[in-house]
Amino acid sequence: MNRTGSSANPVSRIPWQIRMFEKSLKKRQKVKLLLDLLGPIADQRCLLITNGDNTGAMNHYFRAAGGRWTWGEMEPRSIPEMAAFLGESVHHVRPEVLPFPDGSFDLVTVIDVHEHLEDVAPFNRELARVVAPGGKAIVTTPNGDTRLPVAVLKRWIGMGPASYGHVVQGYRAEELETMLQTVGLNAERRGAYARFF
Repeated sequence: MNRTGSSANPVSRIPWQIRMFEKSLKKRQKVKLLLDLLGPIADQRCLLITNGDNTGAMNHYFRAAGGRWTWGEMEPRSIPEMAAFLGESVHHVRPEVLPFPDGSFDLVTVIDVHEHLEDVAPFNRELARVVAPGGKAIVTTPNGDTRLPVAVLKRWIGMGPASYGHVVQGYRAEELETMLQTVGLNAERRGAYARFF
């Protein structure tokens, strides 16, 4: 209680992960788009795979949408804090071998992983392996069009892909669709967010 007799500011009780997420327009747009693409997931078996830059806030919003979620993270240093926030286990995943049996998930969501990988083929094969027959995968990457004004500007000021730990800037939708088709994942829909300069 403070001097006026009221309790502490309710904002201070909101976890810092949620407060940070709410300040990021790009992350909010990304999660909104992904939730729209997920549609109703009821009791589906769902997997979210991220690669750093995730405090667990995105997981929090996906979990609230329904489904039975499993969490995978490529960056081991992110895992303890994320697991503590979520109150659930977070698997350390490697792109060459995902630690799940064949056909484990009705829905796999991958957020900004491909651009970090030297070779995307093993990861794509693993994604296809863990998606159940009739299931779906939702995959995001930054736009790989290097002619976009923001991409040109970033390179001009010395912020190329390596500044973000990326091997490439990203992938265009057509490139992503082609690489996923080679492992049997066929495109149904596309989406985009943060489409402004």
